[in-house]
Amino acid sequence: MRNKKVLYTIIILLIIFIPLTILGFIFKDKAHTIEDNNANPKQYPYYNHYLWFYDNVKLISKYSCQNDRCTYLFPIINNKYVFILDGNIHLYDINNGKVYHTYTNVIDNLNNTYIVEDNNLKGIIKVNDDIEELIPINYSVMEKDNFNLNLYKVKDNNLWYIIDENNKVLSTKLEQEIVNFNEQYLILNEQIIDYQNNSYLDINKENVLVTKDIIGIIENNNLYIYKDLNSDYLKSYIVKGKMSLNQTDDLLRIYSDDELLDMLALS
Repeated sequence: MRNKKVLYTIIILLIIFIPLTILGFIFKDKAHTIEDNNANPKQYPYYNHYLWFYDNVKLISKYSCQNDRCTYLFPIINNKYVFILDGNIHLYDINNGKVYHTYTNVIDNLNNTYIVEDNNLKGIIKVNDDIEELIPINYSVMEKDNFNLNLYKVKDNNLWYIIDENNKVLSTKLEQEIVNFNEQYLILNEQIIDYQNNSYLDINKENVLVTKDIIGIIENNNLYIYKDLNSDYLKSYIVKGKMSLNQTDDLLRIYSDDELLDMLALS
């Protein structure tokens, strides 16, 4: 009989305390949300020395700024990651509320890819739902082409060469600096060569103009337009002031002191 009374007592206590415990967790979570909202009542992205990250009204995480002011470097990526400029540049995991990695420099490379610098070395990462290293952070120099070819001038172990977006080596490795380049040619300080290190012309880099498909050579007060250095030039112009080229698709614009001199169809 006594055992039954003890059992009944335990059951009654469980019936009372289990709901109270659940309610306690609910009110605790609600109180935490109210406290966070009171800390940043208008849900500003930056407030009281923090960056705040919300899912509607629910606070996901907040980042404590280490300097006088910190800010996003680029828009938030997939509601999950953000680059924060705070002295250095921190790749912050919003959902986990922690810094994934810290870089000294980050350049937006489009399509959620970024040229990053860490310990004076550069590479490329891709940030979506996960973080993927596309090109190892091994290069002392990494510069993208100016023509959206997805080619990169790099320097590694004092050698200069061209790679593609998959880290495939495309050109001869050179001790001389590659000053400029397009899909066919490499411009050195005093020479033009191709990717296989065949030499075409000894000329100072200051007298070479480059677009995606065109090499412009300034010589004897004339500008010569080449598409292929093994062939004759397409057209020549008397140099009048500072010459420059701009290519859009199959149309080349030639400028003199920023004034349009001519348009040349390349197709």
